[in-house]
Amino acid sequence: MISSARLGDKHVCPIPGHGTTPIDSASTNVNINFMGSARVGDKCGCGAVITTGFPSI
Repeated sequence: MISSARLGDKHVCPIPGHGTTPIDSASTNVNINFMGSARVGDKCGCGAVITTGFPSI
C-alpha cells in the first residue's frame, strides 16, 4: 500500500531546529478522509516543502 499524507498531518522536518509541524497546504481537489491530499511541493508549518512523493494525484 502507498502511504499518504494529508492537510494537517504532522511532519517531522529533517532541518535542524524545525521540529514537528503540520502540513499547511494540500490538494483542494483530492481528499483522503475529508482532508486534502499532500503532494510534492506543498508546504509545512516550518516553511519547508515536501520533496519526496508524488507531485500530482
